[in-house]
Parts: sequence; structure tokens; C-alpha cells
Amino acid sequence: MVIRHNEKSSSFVADNLPTVTGGFNPVKYKELTVEHGLLPLTSLLVEPAKVLFLNNAINHGIFTPLGMDQVKEFGQSIFFMIEANPGPGLGLLMAYYFFTKGDAKDNSVSAMIIEFFGGIHEIYFPYVLMNPITLIGLILGGMTGVMVNVFFGSGLVSSASPGSIIAILGMCAKGSYLGVILSIAAATAVSFIVNGFLLKTFGKQGNLDQAKDQIAAEKKSAKGIKSSAAAILPKYKIAFCCDAGMGSSAMGAEILIPHYAINEVPLDTDIIVTHESLVDRAKSRVPSARIYPISNFLGSKEYDAIVNDLLYPANNDKEETNQSAADSTTSQKISLDKIAFCCDAGMGSSAMGAASLSKKLKAAGINISVPHYALNEVPQDTQVIITHESLVQRAKDRAPMAHIYPIQNFLGSSEYDDIVKDLKTRI
Repeated sequence: MVIRHNEKSSSFVADNLPTVTGGFNPVKYKELTVEHGLLPLTSLLVEPAKVLFLNNAINHGIFTPLGMDQVKEFGQSIFFMIEANPGPGLGLLMAYYFFTKGDAKDNSVSAMIIEFFGGIHEIYFPYVLMNPITLIGLILGGMTGVMVNVFFGSGLVSSASPGSIIAILGMCAKGSYLGVILSIAAATAVSFIVNGFLLKTFGKQGNLDQAKDQIAAEKKSAKGIKSSAAAILPKYKIAFCCDAGMGSSAMGAEILIPHYAINEVPLDTDIIVTHESLVDRAKSRVPSARIYPISNFLGSKEYDAIVNDLLYPANNDKEETNQSAADSTTSQKISLDKIAFCCDAGMGSSAMGAASLSKKLKAAGINISVPHYALNEVPQDTQVIITHESLVQRAKDRAPMAHIYPIQNFLGSSEYDDIVKDLKTRI
């Protein structure tokens, strides 16, 4: 049986599409997958690639460009769901909970929450390493999810990153909710059933901690990470903290930095690096510690900033003082004649974010529209820029005189509320 993708939502005009990095040709990809009903077979590559830490490269390097071109034509795309679907990983973790014992079972519950609601796929990589045969269940689960989306012609309006149920539903196209939800449920069910059988029949009782350490070592080896900064850092007692089984604290911690569950951090710790959602618990555990919140345990740029702050605290204090003075000056008056919502090329959903912010501004009595630009196209006389926190420095370089509001999520409604509230005090 040949499954054909819904023409309205998932086939797209491939004429004049750009060639993606590495010689990848989206026209050929479309012909081999969408037109010939082979789209579910992409899971044969995607699911193993995730475990090899190539998920971001595949999602943002291949599926996002394809998806954005599809969105221009049809307003939605199935490509955004292929890698982001949390169903296969959730099903695997459920299988470990019901069909295994020991640490893997005990940690699987918190891992399920992080996979489903946090979209941090690397949480289940150590479980795959303990029993590589479970890749079969992941692949079949991924294929099932794609087939359901093909059948319903469902898709997202932009890339869901991270691939959590919250981000996915936030990006879901109108009329696609049923198909998207069923694709996640079906992928979870198939992955759970297949992996449950595989674990009962062929599963080995592995060591979760050893698997995490091996994953961390393989990731460092793949990226050539070296722990050279540790030799010149001041003498701090540093702890890398996570929730029980959360994310990949072992991957984030360097050789000389121990990693702990949050409730096991030594009370004399000087510095704590932890996920931003755990800051309050870290403060409660060690009130005197300096805490560095991060949004991603594998976010190397965030670690660069932490190392820089530890190596040159005086310079950073000076920069913070200068920034505070600049903010104080800026807070006196801002003209909204030149306001811009900025993104990287193809990043996130800046159009939706700009529309959401415009709506909130109008509701607050500020009747202006908010244009959105790729960051390198922002007018240099722009006075207010709203952009992702990872793009702040580039925004400053582009428009040095602009007041910049960094955000973590282009669909973060509460962040826009704070921006509107602040703007009302400045105009």
C-alpha cells in the first residue's frame, strides 16, 4: 500500500528551492518521500541519528528549511513533526518502567516527564545504550507517528523546539490538533509495545549511571571537548545539579566538576550550575551558593559565558554596571516609531510572536504594529528590538542604540506581558 501525503498540507512546490547544506537537495527529497509515499521511512535515519546527537543537525539543517518552504505555500508542514515527536522516546521510557527493575525503572518516571513536557530527547539516550535493540521500537514508533500525520494531513506552522507536547501544540496548525495528538499517542503506543516485548525477550540489566557516563564520553569525543579551563579557574567548589535523572547533567559537567541530584548537593558548595526550572530548589538547598541557571544541559554557549564570568569576575561586574546605567538611561523614554521583532533566518516563529505582541500592545492601548525581520535585515535606526536571548549580541551589533528585550520562547505569552508592562512605563 502506498500512502500519499495530503496535497493541501504536505506536498509543496519545489521549484527554485535552495540546496541545503552538505549537498542535500530538497527537490529530490520531496520526490523520494512525499510524492512516493515514503515519508515514514525517514524514521529509519532520524531515530538512530538522535541517539548519535545529530537530532539538531537533522531538525534545523534539513527539516526546518523544508518545512519553512512548505509553510509559505500551505501554512503548515509535516516536516516539523518528524524529529520533534516525543512519542517514540516516551514509549521507550514507559517500557523500561513496566518491564525492568532497578535504577532504570526508578529514574524512568522523571525521564518521562522531561521527555514529554520538556522535549529533551537526550534524556532517553542512555536507555537506548543499555539495550541498543530498542532502536527497533523507536524506529517503528517514529514511522507510526509520521504515518498518522500523513493520513490526517496534519502539521505544524513552525519548528517546535524543544520537542515537547507544549511546544508542539503551540505550533500546531489550525485543524491539525487531532492528527498531531493522535500521531504522538500512536508513536508512544507502538514504541511501548515493541520495546516492552524486546526488553522482556532480549533485554539486559544494564547500569544507568555507566550508560550516562558512556554517553557523556562519546559526546565529548565527538565534539573534541577538552577541560583546559579548569586549571586556571579560581578555587571554587562547583556542583552541576539536576533533578533525579533530569536532562544530562553528566554530559554538562566537566571532568573536575561533580554532578548531583539537586537534593544531594553538598551544603558547602560555592557555585551551582543547574537548569533554570530548578533555581529555587537550588537556593533552598544552598542559600549561600552562586547559581548559574541554564536552559539546556548541552548548551555550550551558556557554559562559555559561565567560564568567562568565573575567569574575569571584575570585568563582568564592570559590564553589568555599565549595562545597568544604560538601562537606567533608556528607561526614561523610548519611542515606538521604530520597533522590530527579530529572528535568525528561519528560526522559531517570529511572525507569530510579532502578531501576538502587537495584539497585546493594542489591548494595552498602544496601537502600533510590530514588524518582524531576519536579524541581518533590521533597520539600523530601530529603537526597540525583541529577539531570542541567544541573538542579543548580534542585535546589539546591528542596532547599537536600540533597547533590546531578550525572550526565551517566541510563543512565550508571559514574556510579552512583561514587555508590554515595561514599555508602558517608558513611553
